[in-house]
Amino acid sequence: MNSKMHEELCNALSLRGGPAPAIKCKEFYALLDELFSQEEAEVATKLPVEPIPLDKASEILNRNQKNTIEILECMANKGLLFSHEKDGTTLYSLMPLIPGIFEMQFTKGEVNERTKKLARLFYNYFDVLWPFVESNAPKRSVFPFARVITVEQEIPSGVEIFPYDKLSEYIAKSDDIAACTCYCRHHGELVGKPCNKSKDVCMVLGKQARYVIKRGFGKPVSKVEALRCTQSLGQGKG
Repeated sequence: MNSKMHEELCNALSLRGGPAPAIKCKEFYALLDELFSQEEAEVATKLPVEPIPLDKASEILNRNQKNTIEILECMANKGLLFSHEKDGTTLYSLMPLIPGIFEMQFTKGEVNERTKKLARLFYNYFDVLWPFVESNAPKRSVFPFARVITVEQEIPSGVEIFPYDKLSEYIAKSDDIAACTCYCRHHGELVGKPCNKSKDVCMVLGKQARYVIKRGFGKPVSKVEALRCTQSLGQGKG
């Protein structure tokens, strides 16, 4: 991938927002070279921010629909694009770096040369990224992943840790449940910084569960298995 493509891909990822901006540096370029092929990078830089259907993607990319669906599906299976169904139509969009691409590379729990290399490349980039974020956060000119919109009324805020009883309600109401490897723990293990906790602790519910199961990023589990997992975590076994 040449330097011009590196910069264009950085710009495309910056537009997706998130807490991890795309910094134009050699560490990030090395990571991009491993994540994207030249063809995939070209596709990523041309996709709009909003999710689009196959016919529009084909028009934007100037490819026939057969060729377009092949490359989009390949990128979705690699955890570079997100796809979802709306009114019977599949929509595609480029994922942010975090949350998105980073997590998808490690939720399968794979241990091979590529995941080891990716883990080290992410680790090297994070070494550059976090000091930059801390020192430049007020000055960054990237689109935020979330923003405040005034609605002229008070909305309760805060972080809530769900007890088992409340979590079990969500499990009971979900038609689809997926179990995934803890991507942060797996990433740490791959770079030689293992956690002493279990990696088989992440669950995804509903529409997102269907997505990770379809793409192979997680495996389907029953409600009984999901409840058993939450019980063991509540007892401090996870």
